[in-house]
Amino acid sequence: MVNTGWLDEQTWPNFPPEEGERRHKLIREQLGFRDLDCLIVCGHSGNFRGCHHDSRWVAGFASWIDENYIVFPFEGKPVHFSHAESNADLGREIGFIEDCRAWKSSHRHYRAEISLADQIKELGLERGRIGLCPMRYFPAEVYVKLLRLLPNAEFVDASDLIRQLRIFHSPIELEFIRKSGECADRGWEAMRDSARPGAREIEIAAACDHAMQIHGAESGPHLLLGSGNWKYKSAALYLQGGARVSPIVLSS
Repeated sequence: MVNTGWLDEQTWPNFPPEEGERRHKLIREQLGFRDLDCLIVCGHSGNFRGCHHDSRWVAGFASWIDENYIVFPFEGKPVHFSHAESNADLGREIGFIEDCRAWKSSHRHYRAEISLADQIKELGLERGRIGLCPMRYFPAEVYVKLLRLLPNAEFVDASDLIRQLRIFHSPIELEFIRKSGECADRGWEAMRDSARPGAREIEIAAACDHAMQIHGAESGPHLLLGSGNWKYKSAALYLQGGARVSPIVLSS
């Protein structure tokens, strides 16, 4: 993936570097206010990528599989760890963090905790006060092993730190929110136009997905689509629709 040029042809919905600088400044202010030496932010692709929210806000990038972690010190530059070199390449290309690495692995077993602990030691923070964010989906296995690898560190629940910062949007974030609304509008219009007697739900869902991506959205939205009698919840049984033939035409 390195120096192939393929990334230059992509249309990733990424933010400008200034937005990353703004966010990182806010994070450091919070670290100082909470007397934290470092923050470890976790994200993964669970809940239809919903568990990437905090890590993506910090890094400007989300890996497409498995967890990713950001070691963000109060002093010094952050480091972004993901499970593969391909993810690290993409992170350097479109994200806010220059130092993107694949974590150490052994015999196909991921060892993220070793990379995280080594980085904490390199920063001289093995006796530091370290926030974990968010604890709600921070892997228990990694947390337990960090306790063993860094027995003198104090780990603090900092689940709300990034979430509080995300509440207030910058002008460029508001622009992206409006753009996402436009993508949703294009998706609805495509569903409306493709819904006809004899059309299958999956065809309507595919038209929606196609229209949103062409307009600039990422692939793989969480699209609940179905047809039939709501009494039997047949309209909420499938993600991206099923093979059921649509008996009616949608109207706005």
